[in-house]
Amino acid sequence: MKGARHFLPDETYSEKSMEDSKDFAKGLSIGIIMDGNGRWAKSRGLPRTAGHKKGAQVFQDIADYCDELGVESVYFYAFSTENWKRPAEEVGAIMRLFGEYLLKGFDYKNRNIRIKFMGARTVLDEIGSPNLQILLDPVNLLNMENVDQREEVFAETIELLGKDVAMIHFKDFLRQDADGQLAATGAGQGGMGDYRTILRFAKEQKPYVFATLENTTPENAVQCLQYLQKQYDEC
Repeated sequence: MKGARHFLPDETYSEKSMEDSKDFAKGLSIGIIMDGNGRWAKSRGLPRTAGHKKGAQVFQDIADYCDELGVESVYFYAFSTENWKRPAEEVGAIMRLFGEYLLKGFDYKNRNIRIKFMGARTVLDEIGSPNLQILLDPVNLLNMENVDQREEVFAETIELLGKDVAMIHFKDFLRQDADGQLAATGAGQGGMGDYRTILRFAKEQKPYVFATLENTTPENAVQCLQYLQKQYDEC
């Protein structure tokens, strides 16, 4: 990233382009979703942790270039609630990379740069754009530690983020997959049982929200829909 402008054939044009870029960057906020690191590594026969390290290096390049341009703020979506479900070794590697690249390699103390770890509500409030909304996937909020308190998890999520929800994904969970974690399945096909908290929220507060069925099959799609429709009607 930082050396990208040097690929331009004419250095004079390159310098002018850089100045134009700096003018454009004034007051600019950029959002970046860091995704695909594991797939990048797998496609090259490497462990997933190697992909995360490469992603961290790219993050630093982007951050350096944005600093050079004078971009006001950059938001990186780097670790989600669902990521906690990954193997402990992989999660630990990601956390170590946060320390290495954010705190050490970024040298933020000497560069007039502030780093903030932000949750969804903070990002929504700080950006303040109606174009930034929430895709609510209730099962993705769950793990083996909180699954038995899922009603509390859903209620807290709705209270915190409900007004910004634009779409809801409906699916179910099985208690364990091959790694001893929750596995996704079609609605009404697992351990969820009661969807009324989510459905009542949709019915009362988001009557025109987009909703999709996930992890269904051609054989059970109608059954999953009917299962949800029955509970929706009972709300």
